[in-house]
Amino acid sequence: MNKQMNIVFSCDKNYFKHLCAVLVSILRNAKADREFSFKILSCDWGGEEVEKICKLKSIKNFDLELINVDKSNFEKMPLLNSEYMSSQTYFKYLICDIFKTLERVLYLDVDICVRGDLLELYNTDFEGNLAVVVGDFYKKIDELTQELGVKNYFNAGVMLFNLEGLRREKIAEKLFENTERMAREGKIKFFDQCVFNYTLDGRVKFVSPKYNAQLGLFQTIFQKMYSEDVLKAAIENPVIVHYTTEKKPWSAECPHPFKEDFLAAEEEVKKISENML
Repeated sequence: MNKQMNIVFSCDKNYFKHLCAVLVSILRNAKADREFSFKILSCDWGGEEVEKICKLKSIKNFDLELINVDKSNFEKMPLLNSEYMSSQTYFKYLICDIFKTLERVLYLDVDICVRGDLLELYNTDFEGNLAVVVGDFYKKIDELTQELGVKNYFNAGVMLFNLEGLRREKIAEKLFENTERMAREGKIKFFDQCVFNYTLDGRVKFVSPKYNAQLGLFQTIFQKMYSEDVLKAAIENPVIVHYTTEKKPWSAECPHPFKEDFLAAEEEVKKISENML
């Protein structure tokens, strides 16, 4: 069992302060013997951002690696006039090729909040699959699944990647190829998420929605792959809360029932920064 967790984020300066809140939530809820290596994919970071994140070591020590990605490779990626999404969401296509010596990494979006220990999720047995995921709680999930021609549709905001398998099957290359073709065919509704679903179809392991508690989970949106008991447990005590839709926890309109968890983490970031200036 790995006690050190390699966790990857893709984040630009616009979402930097929100990433800090996510890191606080991870560190605060980790058991004492847990070790973390946070790896940030970005294109506009520098020493100032690294210095600010390192202040969070006052909670718990961790390693930090900043990877500068050439964004020119992603400038033509489809965003469908999104106001809250940038081409940086596609940076995770490169994860398996960037981290060539690692067997697995946990990818997390920066609009999430962690409420429990992550080690059980991190050490999940892939059972031959290329990733561990949680089903997406989208109200038109059956329609979307049929349109893409996939068995089940997952949310790409929390993904445990089997890097050895992804490299072996040259998945990074296939993701780029499929993005171009699917864009031409008008099959990209949710950006990289649709591409990951199409590319990894039938090669992912689904786990409890407690590891990716999206807004739809609390709106009782139907998700056929989970039993009522599993859904109930996830609703009552989620480990990872995910603020899906454009209404994020830092906006007054956010309807997510666990909004306050994120705001508390952001407030702690502010206090740490002020106390250590």
